[in-house]
Amino acid sequence: MTKSIEKALNNLNKNREKRKLKIPKRKVYIDVLEQNYIYELNIKSNKVIKRKKNQKLKGDFEKFKLNYSMLIGLITRHFTWTNIEEDINYYRKPDTYDENLHFLMNFFAI
Repeated sequence: MTKSIEKALNNLNKNREKRKLKIPKRKVYIDVLEQNYIYELNIKSNKVIKRKKNQKLKGDFEKFKLNYSMLIGLITRHFTWTNIEEDINYYRKPDTYDENLHFLMNFFAI
């Protein structure tokens, strides 16, 4: 799964560069409900880091909680971020909406 997420992150970055958008300043995490770890998306270095769920998240971050089938559907383009945005739980610090990040997540696909 990590390799597929890395490919999706690479596509997100290609589209970010194409549109000349800034890299979001907060860390981005994907928490798959059925797994015991979360994925950290390092947009700047284009890397995915697998972390244990019980680790405390530091600094500014946004964590998206979704189930496995939703993640698969997202990265395989069966639906877009905008379509499932309402079905995802968000945890942010600080609790402010990052429009740029949510727009970029539309390109998180293989």
